[in-house]
Amino acid sequence: MMAASRGYGACFAMPRILAPEKPDVMRLYGATTLLQPPAGYDDPEHYFNKARRVVEEDVATGGSSVWTNQFENLANFRAHYDGTGPEIWKQTRGRVAAFVAAAGTGGTVGGVSAFLKSQSKTVKCIVADCAGSGYHDYVSTGKFNPLPGGTITEGIGIMRLTENFANGRHCVDGAVAVSDS
Repeated sequence: MMAASRGYGACFAMPRILAPEKPDVMRLYGATTLLQPPAGYDDPEHYFNKARRVVEEDVATGGSSVWTNQFENLANFRAHYDGTGPEIWKQTRGRVAAFVAAAGTGGTVGGVSAFLKSQSKTVKCIVADCAGSGYHDYVSTGKFNPLPGGTITEGIGIMRLTENFANGRHCVDGAVAVSDS
């Protein structure tokens, strides 16, 4: 919507397994969607790598594409530190005992946890991690080992440390394994 309102073109690479309404709405606003097959992060056809490649190819031919890189771009972390965290704090009137969130890019859990800890060191911040993801073990042991199984939940679960999660890691107190079934 933002790109359309400003007259920009938009192209999004995303996993083919998303709910069809997401790319449908993006296309209604004029965006191009590149639906990628499920693939490991190291695979060139992973949606993350496809997005980077499309931008690099466009820029190499004189285009003006920008890769937002939601996993590594700390604007993601800051949006949750400056927006979501204060909103939670205000709406609860500062009565927050714990914050629990799943992690994909790590921006929400990192940014909100950092903000809440800046307000009260007693708030417990926990990552709820799904099958197939490695944040649970990373928080517990410092190593990425996936929880057994796979997830059907969109946008969560990852097997690498992102800049967004790393930026708020010091504020995360623990992790719990959760099921999405």
